[in-house]
This record gives sequence, structure tokens and C-alpha cells, in this order.
Amino acid sequence: MRYKEFFEIKLVHPYTKGILEYLVLTADKSAIPVIKKNRFLLKNTVSGFKILMPVDEQGKSLVVLGVDDTLVFNVFPSSQAFFEFTDFSAINENKIFLFTNQGLGNDSVDLLLSETSINDKLNSFPAVGQIKITPNNVTPVIDNVAPVYEVRFEAKSMTWKYFFITKEESDSLSVESKDITFKKLNEETLDPVFKGLKANFITTEMNIQAFESEVPLVCQNIPRKDIQLKNDRVTVIKHLPNPDIGDHGIQIIKIN
Repeated sequence: MRYKEFFEIKLVHPYTKGILEYLVLTADKSAIPVIKKNRFLLKNTVSGFKILMPVDEQGKSLVVLGVDDTLVFNVFPSSQAFFEFTDFSAINENKIFLFTNQGLGNDSVDLLLSETSINDKLNSFPAVGQIKITPNNVTPVIDNVAPVYEVRFEAKSMTWKYFFITKEESDSLSVESKDITFKKLNEETLDPVFKGLKANFITTEMNIQAFESEVPLVCQNIPRKDIQLKNDRVTVIKHLPNPDIGDHGIQIIKIN
């Protein structure tokens, strides 16, 4: 039997290109009869999966869809880390993401986002999303090419803060980057980290200089480079380490 692509599902996450390292996709039990009846095949890809449909020798579809046929797939995390870098603010508590092509325009690729709730678990992890595709709404794009639907998650954002324990004078250091603007913090900011470091490290020889990104930065697992520490315009550290998600965007560095 011949097959050709019906549609493709691609998972997208700003944190990482390899999001399937953190997620598992499974067909919902409601989708199994639809898959079997229409002899669909599922083919895994590096970022999701493709649905293949049977065709005749002329490439014409042999699928006979019912009016209510729906393909539902559940999305489960495979690591607790997914919760740490993913933004869930678009949905309510005790809800999960729902991605669907219902009402999607022919020229759109991002599946429409709403919310739903299911109680399914996989390896003790609760579902974080559900993909619901109405096959009757799948429309080939130009030149009869199968559409590629994107399931788009968002990453958390956080303000980056660098605290330097140093002997340098209070106005001599600066943090600079081509893409990120950092502002200097002072004691009046009432930052609790600033207060804690001051209590433990400030002496007659040491002081604290702190800098904060002017806007929150989207979390990603690819390091941001060329964030430099300078002393009177002279580069002291060419690539400052990126603050870790688990440290809430805070990086503390002691300079001898």
C-alpha cells in the first residue's frame, strides 16, 4: 500500500531545539479507532511526528473520514526540568495546554491554544498538553504539500543579576553586552541577596557591586555569550557565566 504525508506535528520551545528530550507524545485512546479505521501511520521525527495516509496509484487519498473523527494526542513530560523552564501562565491552575486546528486559517501553522483538563499520567508525570486535530480541517498548502502544524510552548523569563565580591572601587566595574543592557544596583534597591552578601562579605577590603538586566530574559539552554565584566573599560571576564534557572537568575562571583 502506498502512503503520503497527511500532516506533521512539530513541537517548538524557546528553551531548546531538542524539546523531545523532555517530552513524550502518546496517542489518546479515543484516537486509536480513527487511526485503525483510516489506516493512518505515525512516523516519529526529531521534533514531533508525521501522520501518513494511504493513497491509490494516482496519489489520491483512500481515507474516508467521519464527520466527528478527531485525532487526539497527549503530551507528557519525561523530566521535572520541563516544569522549571516552561511558562504555564497562559492557562489556569489544574489545567493543561490544548492545541487544536479547529478554526485555524489555511495559511496558519501555529495550532490554536486554549486549555483543558485530563487525569492521565505517564511514568508518574501528569499530562501537560493535548493536541486535538480534526482531520476534515486539514488543508494541504501550496502544491499539495502536507501542512506542518506547530505546537508552541513558551519558556519562563527571569531577570539576571550579577553580584561581584571585589576589592575594586564602587564605580569601576560594569557589565556589558551587545544584546542585553545591565543597570547597576545599589543598597537602596533593598535586594535580599545584596543584603545577605553585605552582611557576610563586606570588610574594609571587600565590597559588593551588583548589576541587573533591564528586562527579563527568556530561559534557554544555549549559553548567551559576550556578556563581559569590565573594569574602567578594560575587559576582566570576556564571557560571564549565565545564571542558572535553579538559582533564580542570580550569579555570585568573587574577584580576587
